[in-house]
Amino acid sequence: MDTPDDRTVDTSGNTGALAETGSDSAGLLAVGSAAVALLAGGSLLYRRGTAVARR
Repeated sequence: MDTPDDRTVDTSGNTGALAETGSDSAGLLAVGSAAVALLAGGSLLYRRGTAVARR
């Protein structure tokens, strides 16, 4: 049976780089900008709707 002290990890080929996920910065920026615009528009419509309902 293996105990934690008996196991070793081979790090000789470790480059220290993260895996490539396929996302690009420009696409992520565009999606983030669209999300912020939708949230701002939704909050504006919500505030207008509640203001009208109070009258």
